[in-house]
Amino acid sequence: MRRLLTTLLLVLASISCFAEGNSVFEKLNTELGKEDKDYPNQWDGRESVFKKKYNGKDYDAIARMEITYSWSLKPKYNGEPEDIAEDKCTSACQGGKHKEHKECDTSCDKACTVDHKKELKAMSHFAPIGRGQGRANGRQIREKVTAIAKDMDIEAIAYWNLGTSDKVAEIQKAMKEKIKVDPGHPSKDKPCTSVAMRYVERPYTLNVQVNISVIVRDVTGKKETIRSDEINLNCGSVYVTDPTPLLTDTVNCLCKEEKPKTATGLPRIWDGSTYDGFLADNSLEGYNHLSGYVNITGQNMNYCTVGLGEMTQLCEFPAGTIFVPDDGSSQRMVLSQDVFMTNPRWGPLASMIPGFTQDSPPMKVRVLCTQMGLHEPSSRTHFRPAVSVDPVVAQLARMTAASHFHGPWDQMRMWIHTDRASYDQIKTRLIPCPGGGRYRELAEDVYKVETDPAASAAIEKNITADILFQPGTREDAVYWAAEMVASRDPGSLINAARQYGDAVFQNPDTDYVQFAAYLTNALLANPQKESHEAGFILLDHLPKAMVEQFRSLGGLDQLEAMVFEGTEADELKALQYFQKFGIGDLKDSMAALAATTKSEKIKALALQLGS
Repeated sequence: MRRLLTTLLLVLASISCFAEGNSVFEKLNTELGKEDKDYPNQWDGRESVFKKKYNGKDYDAIARMEITYSWSLKPKYNGEPEDIAEDKCTSACQGGKHKEHKECDTSCDKACTVDHKKELKAMSHFAPIGRGQGRANGRQIREKVTAIAKDMDIEAIAYWNLGTSDKVAEIQKAMKEKIKVDPGHPSKDKPCTSVAMRYVERPYTLNVQVNISVIVRDVTGKKETIRSDEINLNCGSVYVTDPTPLLTDTVNCLCKEEKPKTATGLPRIWDGSTYDGFLADNSLEGYNHLSGYVNITGQNMNYCTVGLGEMTQLCEFPAGTIFVPDDGSSQRMVLSQDVFMTNPRWGPLASMIPGFTQDSPPMKVRVLCTQMGLHEPSSRTHFRPAVSVDPVVAQLARMTAASHFHGPWDQMRMWIHTDRASYDQIKTRLIPCPGGGRYRELAEDVYKVETDPAASAAIEKNITADILFQPGTREDAVYWAAEMVASRDPGSLINAARQYGDAVFQNPDTDYVQFAAYLTNALLANPQKESHEAGFILLDHLPKAMVEQFRSLGGLDQLEAMVFEGTEADELKALQYFQKFGIGDLKDSMAALAATTKSEKIKALALQLGS
């Protein structure tokens, strides 16, 4: 209970204070908090004669409206943290009673010598504005401004810009930064204890506080703010890495256990992958003697066979255990399911009979290949178990084990990490091979847990415009891939939109139209002008017969957001598409736009659409 309470307190403490220890977080919040130099006080020069009594005071002055913005990252309290990396620090019990041993101490432990220093991504996936959110934000500001102006009988401010693209650029820049973490050895002074360390990223919202002020100036030039209204808006979400790991202790004391007489001088195998301090696959002295106790042979790239051999009681291998081939030329495999084996006939009774051995029937187990270019194992290939030195391999294997459905996509995800493989490379080796859209989704899964900057860079390189335009079901993966391509090769988005435009809208099934909606919104939400152009090209390929279905699935949400938050050119372009598609249910918003815009073209088009 004391250990549980301690762990809970550590978790709560880390939630409340991790931002103070995250230099990237602090730096970004400082940048976001700077006054917007391009439009700190949006004011188009309109002034109104203000002669009236207001709040009990008579005024004979000139009035005007101003808008200011205050940006910040704030915790998203209803958001769950996501795992991005794992590690273990083990004070490994060596077993055997020792003098005056009354309860566990550290005298029989093998101290952890693993370097737990890591370099993690400071931030991961950023969604600038959720579907429909931009439209709602812009509408709130316009409606508030119009209401204030009408109430006070003054001119409404005609133009403003939230500067979202500038703030998005700051976040995208911060996403490429890294933070270094060094938790030391949490297992130090914790006898016979393995401490699991989970690094997580926590969701934050990009908030903007919009202040709408009415200022009066008398004939002497004296100014007075006579009204101030605030609107708090959510302009997106970002995941920020917590540099403090979450700790979970597992006690594994062997001091009171007697070693079996049949294994004199050898370790007793209770847990085949974690015994003796979580030995790595380049430090196998604890496993070199296991050939008579655990027999592992290959079948193919998908399965191996595990048998107990002379083991008299039990053996356990968790998902993520590495199977190292004796021949050195076959593929290393990673176990993708939990394996627990006992002697089915005798069970624990067998260990009580000196010299008794009873082979357990071999078990067929699921595995994944970690070396795409080597030979596939066969029944002649023998393996020995080990713990992976790469925590990402183990984490991906556990991800597979937790899934209810298995298939070639599991192997694709592993090769994305271990071989840094592109889709073209994988489809020549994996038959049947999942589509490019599935590759995009699996690549995002791997990217979130990568700890090696070179591996992350390889994934970014493999996410091309061709991969982005392949149909899939996950909105987050589409936005993520669009950001990857736009930041590295924005020009390719335009070519891909022209090449795949017809194919994107070819299938009227809901899943395909939903993907088209995700893709269009992702392109238009990105601040890169090439990304906007690619989104407009896609809309040019949208069949009129599909417009209503496309809109009902949110396909025009980001286009409508441009009317309220885009530049003047974006507003005009968006209105032209609404006119082209025959959208006629925007009366209120078009009236507000016509009343405040400075552009005669936009005003005329807004009045036409609102009529």
